[in-house]
Amino acid sequence: MIGLTRFELKKAMGRRLIWVILAILLVLNGVNIERHHHIFSTDPMAQGRYELYTELRGELTDEKLALIQSYYSEAQKILSGGKHDTEYDPERYFSGFAYGDANLWNEIKEECDRIQAYQGKMKSIVNAASEANQNSSLALYYRRQNAQIATLYAGRSLHELNRLEGITALSEYRFSTVLLLLMLILIAGNLYVTERETGMSELLCSFRSGGSKTAAAKLFAVLLITGFLCTLFFVMDFILFCFYYRIDGLSLPVYAVPPMDAAAGFEESPLSCTVWQYLLLSGAMRLLGFWVFASAFAAISAAMRLAEPVFFSTVLLTVSLMLCYTFWNTGAGIAVNTCNPLRLLLTDFRHYEVYNIGENPVSVPLIAVCAGLLFFTGNSILCMIAGRRRV
Repeated sequence: MIGLTRFELKKAMGRRLIWVILAILLVLNGVNIERHHHIFSTDPMAQGRYELYTELRGELTDEKLALIQSYYSEAQKILSGGKHDTEYDPERYFSGFAYGDANLWNEIKEECDRIQAYQGKMKSIVNAASEANQNSSLALYYRRQNAQIATLYAGRSLHELNRLEGITALSEYRFSTVLLLLMLILIAGNLYVTERETGMSELLCSFRSGGSKTAAAKLFAVLLITGFLCTLFFVMDFILFCFYYRIDGLSLPVYAVPPMDAAAGFEESPLSCTVWQYLLLSGAMRLLGFWVFASAFAAISAAMRLAEPVFFSTVLLTVSLMLCYTFWNTGAGIAVNTCNPLRLLLTDFRHYEVYNIGENPVSVPLIAVCAGLLFFTGNSILCMIAGRRRV
C-alpha cells in the first residue's frame, strides 16, 4: 500500500507543469499580499505607529496610562486647531511631524480605552444573559443559550497593548483559498481521467492491486498532497502577514485581537484559547474543508471518462457552493450554508454562532465540522466504489 501511494504521489506531482503552476500561484499569492498588506510601504504613518507601539507595548501600567493621557491631552489641542510645530523633525516626532504624532497618540488612547473597557463590556453581556434567565417564561432554548453565553464570557479582561491587527487581516484573507482550490481541481480532477484517455486503465485492471488498493492509494495520495499544499499556503500567508504587520502577542487570548478598519475583531469570540492555538484550530478546519473538496473532485474524476467533463464539473461544483454561500443567506439558506464545505474554509470564530438543534444551542462551527466529516466520508466511499470499478 505504501509503494502504491508513493507511486500515485509521483504520478500526480511528477509532472513539471504542476510544479510550474504551483510556483506561479505562490508568486501571485505573495505579490497580492505585498500589494495590499505591506502597510509600511503604503501607509506613511505606519513606521511611526510601530515605533510608538514599541515604546508602550506590554501591560498597561499606571505610569504608561498617565503618560498616554498627558500626550493625548496635548494631541487634542493640536487636532482641534491649536498652534503646533509644522517642521519635519524625525528625532522629536515618531511620524516626523507634530500633527502626525497627535493622530498617533489619539489612536493609542482610543485603543487603551477599548482595552480598559473590555472587562466591563463582557460583564454587561454576562449580567444581561443571567438576568434574562430570571424570567421563568423564557423558552428552554433561550435559557440554555443564555447560560452558555454567561459561561463563555465570564471572567474576561484585557491588560496589554499588543499588535495583533494582522491576525484580523489574515482572517479576512481569501485569495490563497481560491488559488488552492484551483490546484486541487488540476490535481484531484486528473486523478483517473488521464489513465483512461491513454488506455492505461485497462492495463491496470489486470494487476492484482488494480482495484480497491489502487483506488485507496489514489485517494490517500490526494489527501497527502492536499495536506502539503494547505500547509504550504497557510504557512506562507502567516509568515508574510507577520512580516508586513509585525504581529506581536501570539500568546495572548484570541479575544485580544482588535478590529481593523471595517473588519470586526475577536472581542466577542466564543474561544478562550491563545492566538497561536486559534491559528492551529483554524488551520485544521481549513484542512478538513480542502479534504472535502479534494475527495469530491477525486470522486468526480473516478466517475467520468474524459478530462473536459471532469474539469467543468469540478468548477461548476465549486462555483455553485460559492454562490450559495454568498447569496443564499435567508430562510433555508442559513441551514444549508451551515453545512456548506466553504464554511470550513471561511469560519474565523469571531462571533458567537449557534443553531437550534433539539432545543440545544449547538455551535455552528461544530456543525460545519460534523457535516464536513460526513461529506468527506461519503466522497471517499464514492471515490473507492467508482475507482474500483473503473481503474
